[in-house]
Amino acid sequence: MMSLKDLFDKTKKEVVYEFYKKIVKNYKKYKSVTKAVMYNEILNSYYEDPEIILRMSSVEEISILKSLVFEEEIVKNDGYIEYLLFENLKKNFLIMEDDKFYIPEDLINYVKMAINVYDEKEYSWYDIIDSAIVGFVRIYNALSVTKMVELLNDYNTKFDVKSLKSYINSSLKFKNIVRIKRHLGKYYVVSLENLFYKDIIGFKLIFTKKNYRLEEIISIGKYKINLFKEPIFQFLSFLERYLQTESIDKIINKLVTYTGIEIHNTKELKAIAENDEVLYKEMLKVLPYFPVWLSKEDFDTFERIMKERNNIG
Repeated sequence: MMSLKDLFDKTKKEVVYEFYKKIVKNYKKYKSVTKAVMYNEILNSYYEDPEIILRMSSVEEISILKSLVFEEEIVKNDGYIEYLLFENLKKNFLIMEDDKFYIPEDLINYVKMAINVYDEKEYSWYDIIDSAIVGFVRIYNALSVTKMVELLNDYNTKFDVKSLKSYINSSLKFKNIVRIKRHLGKYYVVSLENLFYKDIIGFKLIFTKKNYRLEEIISIGKYKINLFKEPIFQFLSFLERYLQTESIDKIINKLVTYTGIEIHNTKELKAIAENDEVLYKEMLKVLPYFPVWLSKEDFDTFERIMKERNNIG
């Protein structure tokens, strides 16, 4: 079985470096560090603070790591949710896959250290908060830090603007997903998965709170889709029978973008389905259950307000 060092040796330096920056606080510049040095500094970071491993993992992913530490065999499931969990663990260089999933031998002691200090109640609470933040960003794409604080505090969190900015900026889970951006003199929480924040901020002149229950927000935060809507649940069941899991993830990512900016185009939607008529018809059924970041109404409101401002001027 391959070690973490072996995997680093086979992985492009820029990929290892992006992960290295995520883990090591005082990371070196790209040109002045080798993969061997990055490897040693990452393991040293785990030794000094094994909870790094917990902080970049969801509770479901920690459960997988616990099973692997105790050498419980994990049967590979071709489901979409399992795919997301295992892919994230692989992206974080925590597990590998050969005939079965395993933790690399040069990493397993650090994972054991992390599991030994794991407080399930504490991490479950943080997992809810993290999933809600990602969920809100996937629902709105971009919203002011102030609005995000208001939305989160509806669910008994105690954030203010300063503490939320600090929480997001220091989170290991949010890398490449969520970021604080300063735009036109204000701070926003924006999506890094779909970079439309300038369009959202520019065109969406009136913020409208959307009606989602907490469990729905968490589902979107964890899995990109609202599994508490029966048509979405049925659509996922169809996809799992009809496509390979990697293809399911690509389809869902494309649908998220397609519905996010509400300019529906039959030709574009059929292209997402790769002109598969069965898939296309199933996709049509669930479009209303994906978040809309910019609606036709938003564009109409923008146009009306701009006209009114011009007339006043």
